[in-house]
Amino acid sequence: MKYLSAPILPARKDESLTLQDIRIARAEKILARQRQVVASRGVHHPLNQTAASLLATMESVYQTMLRHRQLAEQLAPQIFIANQLLAAFRFEDFRKLAGDLEPIRLTTSQILVRPGSDIEHVIFIESGVASVRARSANRQIEVGTIGNDGLVGMPAILGIQRTPLEFVVQYSGDGLRMSSKKLRRFMDESPAVRDVILRYSQTLLTQTAQGAAALGLANIDQRVARWLLMHHDRLDADVVPLTHDGLANLLGVRRASVTEAIQRLEGEGAIRASRGTVSICDRQLLVQLSQNTYGIAEADYARAFPRAERSIRALPPQEKS
Repeated sequence: MKYLSAPILPARKDESLTLQDIRIARAEKILARQRQVVASRGVHHPLNQTAASLLATMESVYQTMLRHRQLAEQLAPQIFIANQLLAAFRFEDFRKLAGDLEPIRLTTSQILVRPGSDIEHVIFIESGVASVRARSANRQIEVGTIGNDGLVGMPAILGIQRTPLEFVVQYSGDGLRMSSKKLRRFMDESPAVRDVILRYSQTLLTQTAQGAAALGLANIDQRVARWLLMHHDRLDADVVPLTHDGLANLLGVRRASVTEAIQRLEGEGAIRASRGTVSICDRQLLVQLSQNTYGIAEADYARAFPRAERSIRALPPQEKS
């Protein structure tokens, strides 16, 4: 089983909890996640050697943090950051940003950005999933999905202080929040930071374009398969919580259409549906059933951020020539 997205910050019982405590607790959770990843992969898995090597490094840094708690802030580099954008920053840039990152909890259905409201903060998602939604004629449809591959609040970073879109937490988790103005200032000061953010904006554009293509060209089975795969990537879990009503609203279709699509995908052996959840049984089969509605945006992300394991795992197998 892969790690199921869940809050990684400790419950704050009193105000004495320090930044060092938070980072050590974060390191403990991420270490547990990495141990599960290594344990769940077969010996011959192409990424297992890399994952095991990373785990050994993380274990060493974590033990050093425990021995020298007063140095925990200095010894908690990007290796204990799940967000792929922050992990892509140069270490010196990350160190400058770190003091302005505020750990926050993300709760299901929490509205992160309201349509027409000023976007004062950006949120780098560490765990969980945010849904980007557009509204028309008193109905909403999902037009984007953000996990630890990105951030919420991109319009403000691009100089657009308000957006007609709504950003909502789809699955609970944690994030790191900072002032959108401060991030724009960091982008002005560091071309490397600006490059990471602009590369991410391109991947968002590709994801939105592929979503529009799926909406206009794909059938409901392919669209449901694509949705499940995208959330499987970001939750990093084989069980995706969902209700037929909720998914129907996000896709802008009838509930009966979603139910029939899930039944057909289950009949193919790609998934197993139960009350309130869908289990991914055969990911590669599900990729095939998506009929190329999934994979193009993921390949674009992998090119933009080649070190991101999430995007590597997301890539469909290449056809042999």
